[in-house]
Amino acid sequence: MYYQLNQDNPAYILAAMLPCPWIYQQVAQKVLESGKVSDENPFKAWFDFYAKDEATACLPTYFELLKTYSSQLPKDKEKEIIRVFLESCQHERQFFQMAYDQEEWPEEVRNV
Repeated sequence: MYYQLNQDNPAYILAAMLPCPWIYQQVAQKVLESGKVSDENPFKAWFDFYAKDEATACLPTYFELLKTYSSQLPKDKEKEIIRVFLESCQHERQFFQMAYDQEEWPEEVRNV
């Protein structure tokens, strides 16, 4: 995200940051709709928070801003915006995979 912040159009940072709240919302809603989350689940509050409209009320505005700013770009740059969005989605998937696998950060990162 930090790299995209330095690009010449706000579409880049929007594309990089949007997957986080959007994917969180989608995951939380799907999990809660499954009816398989008990009140004792340690992630229940997380699911409840991200499934609420209040947590993701900004999403329509962010997507509209992304559409507005990216429409001002040449076609080859629009493809870059799509790549940035998809790369950020991949990072979110890896984040969930780390949690699922109970993976820890490397020691050199944890002890900074």
